[in-house]
Amino acid sequence: MITIVTGPENSGKSSFLENWFDQSEQGVGAISVKRYKRGVFSGYNLMQLPDKELIPLNCLVKENDQIGPESLICGHFIFYPASFVWLEDRLQPYVRETSDCPVWLDEIGKLELQRKGFDSVLRKALRSNCELRFAVRENLLDDILDEYGIQDPKIIRL
Repeated sequence: MITIVTGPENSGKSSFLENWFDQSEQGVGAISVKRYKRGVFSGYNLMQLPDKELIPLNCLVKENDQIGPESLICGHFIFYPASFVWLEDRLQPYVRETSDCPVWLDEIGKLELQRKGFDSVLRKALRSNCELRFAVRENLLDDILDEYGIQDPKIIRL
């Protein structure tokens, strides 16, 4: 079963997934959590489920940033490739074969449409037929469904 939580930017998709996970207490994956520095939004952390360990996922691009060839830039953010590797390593046992353990991903978007970010782990999860729950901005939903060949998912609109 694939369940997709969708809505516009800042509609509460991540909070919805986190609350749902907290109620179910089942599964593995990651949820994006806003990070603030001295009260000012500075990017996102990746919160691994179920233990809720946090690691930096990205930061806002600034004019004076030195951007290297391995940097993943999407919109206003520089993503840290090591964060995706860190998560994929932790999810390997759950996306190799069919599992009763739900996989949670937040969020699937433009990076994945470029075959970056969570793309690899999402494709493995889809092939394994595990229960999958993830968030997508509503303006990217059709593109994500087409790219990944997802048919008849349960969609929760916020």
